[in-house]
Amino acid sequence: MKSPRCLLLIFLVLCALQHVAQAAGISTFSPQGEVARARQVRATFSEPVTGFGDPAAPAPFVVDCPGKGEGRWLDERRWVYDFERDLEPGLRCMFSLRPELKARSGAQFSGKTSFSFSTGGPVVVQTFPYAGDEVDEEQVFVLVQNGAATAASLLAHLYCEMEGVRERIPVKLIAGTVRDELLKRHAEDIDPQRISTVQCVQRFPSGAAMRLIWDKGIATTSGLATGQSQAYEYRVRPVFSASVKCERENANADCSPLLPLTLSFNSPVSRKLAQDVRIMGADGAKRKPWFGPGDNAPEVESIRFKPPFPAKSALTIELPRNLQDSAGRALANANQFPLKISMADYPPLAKFPAAPFGIVELDDHAALPVTLRNVEANLALRSVDGTAAPGMLSNLKIEGDAATIEWIGRLRQFHEKNVDVNGSSAESRSVGLLAREAAVKKLDLPVPQSGKDGSRPFEVVGIPLPAPGFYVLEIESQRLGTALLAKPAPMYVRTSALVTNLAVHVKLGRENSAVWVTALDSARPVAKADVRISDCNGKELWRGVTSADGVAMVPQALDSACSMDWERRPFEGLFVSARATDAKGRADMAFALTSWTEGIELFRFHVPTDTGRPATAAAHTVFDRTLLRTGETVSMKHFIRMQTRHGMGPLPERDLPDRLRIIHRGSAQEFRFPLAWHGQRAAHSEFVIPQQAKLGHYDVVLDSGPIEHSAANGGPADSTRQRYSSGSFRVEEFRLPLLQGRVTPPSRLLVMPNEIPFDVQLNYLNGGGAAG
Repeated sequence: MKSPRCLLLIFLVLCALQHVAQAAGISTFSPQGEVARARQVRATFSEPVTGFGDPAAPAPFVVDCPGKGEGRWLDERRWVYDFERDLEPGLRCMFSLRPELKARSGAQFSGKTSFSFSTGGPVVVQTFPYAGDEVDEEQVFVLVQNGAATAASLLAHLYCEMEGVRERIPVKLIAGTVRDELLKRHAEDIDPQRISTVQCVQRFPSGAAMRLIWDKGIATTSGLATGQSQAYEYRVRPVFSASVKCERENANADCSPLLPLTLSFNSPVSRKLAQDVRIMGADGAKRKPWFGPGDNAPEVESIRFKPPFPAKSALTIELPRNLQDSAGRALANANQFPLKISMADYPPLAKFPAAPFGIVELDDHAALPVTLRNVEANLALRSVDGTAAPGMLSNLKIEGDAATIEWIGRLRQFHEKNVDVNGSSAESRSVGLLAREAAVKKLDLPVPQSGKDGSRPFEVVGIPLPAPGFYVLEIESQRLGTALLAKPAPMYVRTSALVTNLAVHVKLGRENSAVWVTALDSARPVAKADVRISDCNGKELWRGVTSADGVAMVPQALDSACSMDWERRPFEGLFVSARATDAKGRADMAFALTSWTEGIELFRFHVPTDTGRPATAAAHTVFDRTLLRTGETVSMKHFIRMQTRHGMGPLPERDLPDRLRIIHRGSAQEFRFPLAWHGQRAAHSEFVIPQQAKLGHYDVVLDSGPIEHSAANGGPADSTRQRYSSGSFRVEEFRLPLLQGRVTPPSRLLVMPNEIPFDVQLNYLNGGGAAG
């Protein structure tokens, strides 16, 4: 038996527990303290307060806030208060729990029952100019805030800092027409009370770094001040200056007379002033700036002078006396003008009309033009024994398709790129390709009247190529290398030329191809031309002769794939050559690459094409129905055909797929079955849909591969050589429509009637939809 004191203690503990169980409170309330932005207040109670979905439930709080809003219950525990718009800075809001509010259990609310927050002082949300921009020496800043700020707090806590100056630079407020123009340009749709226009009281030196500091203490009219500072960094624009730019052959050379001269300003200049800039030559002639068509902007930052300019001359750039930028600043480096510019001599030049390949039409005076300027006057010819002179022109005639293919690849590899030479990178134009070729032949060029320094004048020389064939030509010049290479050395300019009166046209097909040979001078077909087709390795794939209409039909598929990597392969596709003897008894030769498709690409003709080597095959599955339920059986009949030049045909037996895969979209659940074809025409399959099968779409795929390791049992899907998507069906849960039909005969007796009337009625009872 317990003592009375013990019983009293137990009674007190039970009373305390009962009191704790009956107490309720507010679990969460937000926002609280200082917030920069507030649009909604949320409160969560520890116990249900109202019935779920009761729109007439009273608000739990007494709201004391300048911002207008409306409260509502989300559920039995959560209550929110939505303001009509974001609260402005400088506001204080108080939410006090109503004293009479109780939980649905009848429990009183204890703990914290009053909550408050404030929106703090004003903060900057946007600046003009933007942070990081260049500003002028007396820049006026437009500051857009989330609320109005008092003028006194702005003057006390907004200031500037400058690089190298360790003290605050005060600001002044800008008003009047200047402010009105700035607001109209940058913030026309923003409340003017939220915008401050300020200017630092000190003029900043050009090129200096400066900061605008929005410090703590800037307050609203209600007295609430911001508690965090904001800093915006800028760079003062440099002094107004002008500079001249020109292209040079190297860093130590004078300006090239063949390229434009450009006068640039680091700040916009009115077009009217820029048009008065002149370039004066040694002869006193003046040149005006050149503006492109449609270039009529009122301000410019650069002007150009069109070449050519006199070689080895001195030019003088003269500026107008009153030249200033759009901000009215005078030119800081005006003492450098008039500015003298030295022009270099015309650079040496050796250029073929096309590189690395061109075609020269064969006639009685076939020649390949080459443009020469300021190169060696004695561009000597490389002799057969390989001896060399200071400048030389080499010519090598290539015989045979394999050799032609090899040289096409070599020229492509050494055309305007860096190449590997003895383990180091070198410019391809510093490497000669014909130096060690024993079959190099002599060419005779006309001897020019050389200049004073023994160089050739600017001229176009024709290199005679009287015999048809494929030629590789290379010019070696020490003068070119001295002017254009990084280190003084001989420079090589090369190309290849096909001299011919034949044109080769190629059309590739999947099962056959055609080659058409015509004459360039008459465009007539060339009969009995010897046609050869080779791959990129020089291996001959087919050889034939053109018919009377100049066409050679290739009755087989041609493999145009190149086994070499991209850097080593001479070209893409196939090499097709044709040889014929013309009326003068000359053995002519021409070739074409199947990759020469520029301008005649297949996509330009909007015709569907298939360039794949295997025949296009199409598979299709016919279903007894395509909407099923689990447990039902779907019957399928599969067809597969290939496109041929004669129409649709059966696939070869070796290419027929031997597996059926039924794949669920989304989960990749898969079922696999073998396929048995009947005479290469069709195959039949039946699939009993398991009770546990997933609902949704199922795709039917025909391919080849093992049947075991079904993905339906967790096995991985395997890759196959060919895959055909042939159809799909759906598995869904649905009710079949239940219909009732009634046919009622007439109730009276009929004796030899001509017609018998019946009443027919169809009733829909229940179930799924019944179309029609």
